[in-house]
Amino acid sequence: MPNSEEARNPAHSIIAASVAAGIASDLLLRAGPWGVNFPLWMLLILTLTGVLAWRLGVELPPRVRVTGTFALAAAAGLALRDSPALKLLDVAAAGTLLAWSWWQARAVRLGVGGVVEHAWRLLFAGVAATAGLAVLLLETASRRPAAGGRGPGRGGRAVAIGVVIAAPLLFGFGGLLASADAVFARGLAKLVAIDFAEVMSHLVPIGLGAWFAGGWLVAFLLPDRVRARGLTVPQFVALGAAEVNVALGLVNLLFLTFITVQVQYLFGGSGLVEVTPGLSYSEYARSGFFQLVAAVALAVPTLLGADWVLAKSGRKAFRIQAALLVLMLGVVLASAWHRLGLYQAEYGWTALRLYVAVFMGWLAVTLLWFCATVLTGRRDRFVFGAVTAGFAMLAALNAWNPEAWMVRQNLELARRGRAFDARYAARLSADAIPALAKAWPELARDQQRTLAKAFARFSDSRPPDRRTWSVSVAEARRVLAERGPPWRTAFDR
Repeated sequence: MPNSEEARNPAHSIIAASVAAGIASDLLLRAGPWGVNFPLWMLLILTLTGVLAWRLGVELPPRVRVTGTFALAAAAGLALRDSPALKLLDVAAAGTLLAWSWWQARAVRLGVGGVVEHAWRLLFAGVAATAGLAVLLLETASRRPAAGGRGPGRGGRAVAIGVVIAAPLLFGFGGLLASADAVFARGLAKLVAIDFAEVMSHLVPIGLGAWFAGGWLVAFLLPDRVRARGLTVPQFVALGAAEVNVALGLVNLLFLTFITVQVQYLFGGSGLVEVTPGLSYSEYARSGFFQLVAAVALAVPTLLGADWVLAKSGRKAFRIQAALLVLMLGVVLASAWHRLGLYQAEYGWTALRLYVAVFMGWLAVTLLWFCATVLTGRRDRFVFGAVTAGFAMLAALNAWNPEAWMVRQNLELARRGRAFDARYAARLSADAIPALAKAWPELARDQQRTLAKAFARFSDSRPPDRRTWSVSVAEARRVLAERGPPWRTAFDR
């Protein structure tokens, strides 16, 4: 049952929950790189939100709970994989989903909205979470007790405010007096034997964790303190069908000319490289690969902008031209994919090439979604679908373990006579260790020596910090422990 007294004065409960979250952030998040500690901290925040919502009588719609569960699942990616790139993407996804749930609690339909509206929602949710606790503290400090009484918690609040005011004064005057008298300084040092560096190392994560957790709770549970403000983008620029279609037609002509002139190079293979003087695999694949991907990536916002400024009339011609451009972008994207295939077949996979390939896949899905939404008059559904596709790909990456796959592919190329870059493999995360350990017997001695140093990072006899535990790190340590001495002796070769 909701607590009616607490519902009338929720400040103390939210501040207490914020302090608890801050202490938890110090206990959990101080250790890095983050692993299971981050999803545990997020689980605490979501649990506090649910408990306080129940006690304050705030109803959380089912869709909010669903989105919060997805946010927790994204955070759980840090407890699964050890790749820094994946961890960064997981944290960004979890934050985005939390912002979405905040807007859902205010009955905002996330499936509807343009690029600017969605960007504004993320920004406003972040500002609300940053300022929420400050709003509550100012309101609490300025509240006056009822006439004839001290008011609830007035004494404790007065003491807390007095301590906060006195703290800088005590530090300032204490420092001056200690520097003026050595005896007083020694006595003060014995009385206040504080390692300020150690204290600050705890106070900073406690303060940051409490501040953002409290801001989230205030913004989520007290909508009257932090009111949601939507953003309506005025169409201050409107062009006629002729202007837009002429511009888009010229862009189409440019892409068509490029594809026509470069057709033999766009999908050229080893034969083209062999007959072209001075052209190597590296130059052929890398020189135009990133430019082609960038051209496709820039074309999507260009098409969205053209659709936005286009007046209501003349959309039929625009849709035909946009569809033609999307088709040619698909050809360019296929060419970029072909070049990437040639390059990796010769030089192997790296994390950059792999994630660019994933990005290309997301671009292909986005282009198809553009045709299904914008070109059919449902522009306001484009952004949500494109971002959701990105979330789905991120979930697939976490399940797939791209670094282990990358190592297996590079080892297969080495068996066919290509060089295996052990130095690069040694810089990979724990995700790659089982695959590297399995291939250990077939590696050259200098490659084994290089990888032995990487293995040492994950096979230390000291127990790892449990807060940074992840499935990948635990599996890497288990595999190396089973392999035993052979890889250790590589140091002495």
